[in-house]
Amino acid sequence: HKYILSLYCGRPLATAIFGSVMHGWVPELGDAGHRRVTSAPLFVWNEMLEADAVKTGVPNVRAIGAPFLYLAELLGQSGPSPTGRGTLCFPFHSAERYIVEQDHRRLIDHVEATEPGPYSVSIFYQDLKRPEYRKSYEEAGWRIVSFGDRSDPLFLFRLYAELLCHQVVIADQLGTSVWYAGALGRRVRVSPDPPAGFQDGRPYPVARLASRYPTLHNEGLEPQAAQEEAFLQLGRPSMLSPSALSESLGWQSRKRFYAFAIGSLIDKRVGDRTRMGDP
Repeated sequence: HKYILSLYCGRPLATAIFGSVMHGWVPELGDAGHRRVTSAPLFVWNEMLEADAVKTGVPNVRAIGAPFLYLAELLGQSGPSPTGRGTLCFPFHSAERYIVEQDHRRLIDHVEATEPGPYSVSIFYQDLKRPEYRKSYEEAGWRIVSFGDRSDPLFLFRLYAELLCHQVVIADQLGTSVWYAGALGRRVRVSPDPPAGFQDGRPYPVARLASRYPTLHNEGLEPQAAQEEAFLQLGRPSMLSPSALSESLGWQSRKRFYAFAIGSLIDKRVGDRTRMGDP
């Protein structure tokens, strides 16, 4: 995210941000806004989260739009995109502290019965190391793609290009990639078969999202409707000009020095590999 925002603002690529940038899409702010240091802003994507922060008493929260939208501006795809081919599937991925339980064969059967081929599947870099995760897709002859780890500044560039290559994007949960695809004018849908849950026994909380976005969880959204909703969720109305964004991120004042110093202290305390996605 920082790499994309710095390119958009024409800043040195090593510039630290005075604040925290939201990592992925969430329907509400929840615990993410409650932090010990509130003098540095929490940058969220859309006005709904900004309003949620005011309602719940979370200070210093500002909407700036998703970095992915700034990438689209940089690459000239803020308007209609070319029609892609086939279907790209996003199974819910694991993370540092949990492993997802899924019936991949059932997901494959559902996608092949309802969406056009050829078929590709995006597998997160940590799941890519698990043969049991890849096996069903390899046996089905699906093309497997992965975009790098969280420390890779070109992660979203690869994801962006892959989304443009496809006509349909489907996931077994509502997450960030669905809205990214919608912003690029893809037809998007969430499978009715959600992940079973996590290996530690926790269920996946799908019912609340399905009731909030019923069309998306049934027939799906066609390109125009998908783009309109994605722009709201990703915060297109909150996007800033390069100069205004640079000022908000602390790049036009002494805050950039404070950001560098604080970031260095955090890395020394917890290790920079933790920030980049390692356990």
